[in-house]
Amino acid sequence: MNTERRWVIFDLGKVLLDFDFAIAAKELARYSPQEEEQILESINQSPLLHTFERGDWSEAQFFQKLSVECRLEASLEELKKGFAEIFTPVPSMVGFMESLKERGIPVMVFSNTNVTAVDYIRAAFPFFA
Repeated sequence: MNTERRWVIFDLGKVLLDFDFAIAAKELARYSPQEEEQILESINQSPLLHTFERGDWSEAQFFQKLSVECRLEASLEELKKGFAEIFTPVPSMVGFMESLKERGIPVMVFSNTNVTAVDYIRAAFPFFA
């Protein structure tokens, strides 16, 4: 008898949740004289986000550095909200994951995202709680 336990492992970004940093750039542009495109480039093309997602900076450090680079004038809470609300579920994949769980198949979710995103996702999407 095989007693080996099998798991199904999902990536979070672009599998269970789609994301679009252009949404964050549009929101953050409200707090900056810079254009959305410039802010998006700072998020996507500079090492800021990668350094944060590696865990090298705290949330406060990341947003302070992003604020300087993008000339943002907003509270930490405003920045976190604008930066985090970029996710939409991929219904077919979330449904598939839920069906596995209902059948007793253990699932695991991996991601290389940051603490701001994880806090938002846990609050906004019950499947990740």
